[in-house]
Amino acid sequence: AEACETAAVELERAATVTVLVADEHSVFSESLRAAFGDVDDVEVVGVVAPGTDAVRTARSLQPDVVIVSPRIPDLEGVDLVAALVEALAGGRVIVLAASADEHEAVARLESGAAGYLTKEQRCGDVVAGVRAVAGS
Repeated sequence: AEACETAAVELERAATVTVLVADEHSVFSESLRAAFGDVDDVEVVGVVAPGTDAVRTARSLQPDVVIVSPRIPDLEGVDLVAALVEALAGGRVIVLAASADEHEAVARLESGAAGYLTKEQRCGDVVAGVRAVAGS
């Protein structure tokens, strides 16, 4: 019975998608963390602001998904996405931008982002995006 319980806990842990949130606005980051708190299969493992901290933390934690703002102060846009993709061993990056910009979206996707969402979208859309890129 104990082996079954251990296997169930390991299966639950394997099914949980780990997320690192990197955004220049701490109120937004913490709100996103709180929103994910109600989602059983997603766990926010960290919230960081500056770009170099995001890369360092991603390298250390190896989350399944990093949600990142394209406008982080000390690393900008494409360079940040490329640095995060390089830091992650199989993890995915979702860019969460203030608004839709086709040129920015294409540039971020070309630099290795697995997804591009806007902060105008509903929380459920962001959760669905995380699940989608984590499963691909």
